[in-house]
Amino acid sequence: MRYLIVSDTHGRHLLLREVLEATGPIDGLIHLGDSEIKQEDIQMMVGNETKIYLVKGNRDHDDQLDLDQLIEIAGKKIFLTHGHRYKVDGGTKLLEAKGKSLGADVVMYGHTHCPDERIIDELQIINPGSLSRPRQKNGIPTYILLEVDQDHQFHWTIVEREKKNFRLIIKVRFCVV
Repeated sequence: MRYLIVSDTHGRHLLLREVLEATGPIDGLIHLGDSEIKQEDIQMMVGNETKIYLVKGNRDHDDQLDLDQLIEIAGKKIFLTHGHRYKVDGGTKLLEAKGKSLGADVVMYGHTHCPDERIIDELQIINPGSLSRPRQKNGIPTYILLEVDQDHQFHWTIVEREKKNFRLIIKVRFCVV
């Protein structure tokens, strides 16, 4: 299974389309908020057969969107949030506590516009960064591709966007026990 994970696209439809084209077929799209795009428009981009998970960010005005979601992929509980309500600009302690209280294996968040991938007390923390307004030192837009193999191991790939081409920068092998 393949999942595209993005955040903070801020209405930049064309950037999301470019990433979808570069990524190829996916089973699901996870958008961690501040899409500023209607859910129906995102569904049209990926096709009706592709599952989408979309949470509300601080810049989204669609009241139909959930602020948080707890989903399951390949038997792993994954907590999705934009992160602003957990004050992630100052660190992820509140977010980690929420993930643990829900029994999550993975926490995915956005808001900071900086990619993040680490494990804290057996809790996988993931942030794909931003496609439209990256804030990390190199200023290069990023997203994450999640591939789940037949043994239910999660393989994270953080991808940078340079000009109109995407290139692999980090590949992390991860399995939730």
